Amino acid sequence: MRALRNWEDHVAAAALAVVFVAVSWGVMARYVSPRPAVWSGELATLGFAWIVFVGAAAGARQHLHIGVDLVTARLPQAAQRWIAIGVSLFLAVALAYIAWLAVQIGIKSYNRPTPVMRLPSSIVHVAVFVGFTSIAVGCLRDAIRMLKGQP
Repeated sequence: MRALRNWEDHVAAAALAVVFVAVSWGVMARYVSPRPAVWSGELATLGFAWIVFVGAAAGARQHLHIGVDLVTARLPQAAQRWIAIGVSLFLAVALAYIAWLAVQIGIKSYNRPTPVMRLPSSIVHVAVFVGFTSIAVGCLRDAIRMLKGQP
């Protein structure tokens, strides 16, 4: 169950492994083989997109992103709580909208293959959808938790 709870960490780690192997293979092939692995740079770029968006979701789940509370820290606890609920709800809606846009763009770019590997370009948009949907769900879960009065 714990592995499912931290699925973002596992996906981001797998993407990091793909980037590492692709870059290492590309460097090795360039200096050892007469034919460099031209696909390695493209695969590393795709893996990096997954690291960024799913890694951002992992960071959001652990509350690792920077927050500026210069004004809100001076407010009473009740006001801080309601502002946090409002911010979480706003983020959930905004991120869900961005995820929906990623789906729309991904559908349009599905038939456009990547230059070297000829994979659907929408692979990157799937990473955006997965990452932003995960963060939106987490924000919604935080808002519900705060509404119930839980820490």
